Amino acid sequence: MVTTAEEAALLIRGLQSERKPVVACLVAGDGSYQFRLHGNVAEFVEGSRLVFEAHEDRFVVNLAGCEFDYTDPREAGESDREFARGRIEGHLAIRFASGDLVFVVELCCAAPSERER
Repeated sequence: MVTTAEEAALLIRGLQSERKPVVACLVAGDGSYQFRLHGNVAEFVEGSRLVFEAHEDRFVVNLAGCEFDYTDPREAGESDREFARGRIEGHLAIRFASGDLVFVVELCCAAPSERER
């Protein structure tokens, strides 16, 4: 579902204020996987930048000119809902003009690396 920048900002601010665990993935426009980070939203400046962090790692996303899509697992097909149940609360896609994507997956619980500690 296409989401306005304002709706995406509300979601991101909620993730940041609640320190919700997320997985942020960068995928190139050609579909090749580039980068993944399990962490939290560390900084958000609406229309400018979004910063994820995990331990000492940081992933900075330039938000200028991006489009947003939000997916609620409750609106997915049965097999996707079953997979997401207890794992994923929501999914925000940040689309760039280049075709690259950043997927922000809101987890229901701590990221796997944090649970193992």
